[in-house]
Amino acid sequence: RHLGREESAARLAVTSPGRREPTPPSRLQPASQRFLSPANSMLRQLAWRGAARLRAPFPRQPLPAAALDSLERLGYAVVPGWLRAADTAALLADALALEAAGVPRAAGVGGVAESESSDWAVELKTELRRAASVWIHEPPLSLHGAPAARLALLSTAEALRAELLDAGCTARPLDTEATSLAYLYYPAGGFYRRHRDTPPAPSPTGEHREVSLLLYLDPVWRPDWGGALRIFAEPAPVDVQPEAGTLVLMHSPLLEHEVLETSRARHCVVGWLCSVT
Repeated sequence: RHLGREESAARLAVTSPGRREPTPPSRLQPASQRFLSPANSMLRQLAWRGAARLRAPFPRQPLPAAALDSLERLGYAVVPGWLRAADTAALLADALALEAAGVPRAAGVGGVAESESSDWAVELKTELRRAASVWIHEPPLSLHGAPAARLALLSTAEALRAELLDAGCTARPLDTEATSLAYLYYPAGGFYRRHRDTPPAPSPTGEHREVSLLLYLDPVWRPDWGGALRIFAEPAPVDVQPEAGTLVLMHSPLLEHEVLETSRARHCVVGWLCSVT
């Protein structure tokens, strides 16, 4: 399904070899339309899909029983030290290399009806969100940085999906082809106001966000820098500091949350595990 969608998007994005249509200023260009070589996109996709199947996930601790219980009872779970310091450092180095190469694009707000920009439509609303992102999928958007780290991250997300599925954490099955991942960059002064991760406009591909995930990458973070994730749980909001290796899981339709304004650049992986109807 994804292969056909990405190939179609690439054809629409390119009017002649080496020339791409400009992105309208009020829309975000879909990640799948930013291939460097659309002419051989199918070969690249097949090659990277094969490589991803062979790439082992990052070593990590299994989700503790307490985290699974918290996800079921409270709608969220926080797992400090879920990923090793060396592996979060590899992902951060990759994210920074992509940033230096100018790959990130401004991150928008999803669920805008009748937008043509992506499967889950997005628009730039800087009063609600100030951040940038790079989508992580097969093939990688860019050969800058460390594509192998992105492939390992994809495999790690698939292992996490299987773990949550085995634990019965969602009412609907999590589809192996419907996981979305991205690097997320908050600059100094960046934020994301209170929201849920389930857009009001349905996905045209029938995907439903079931579990949101965040994996923090910055090795040093001080609370006075801001940038905490605030989860609006009961009976009171919970603030999570963006410390490297910490994994946060949330039931996407259930909990509102926000990213408090940060005074320092802040980096993480964001993703959604989805069901498909």
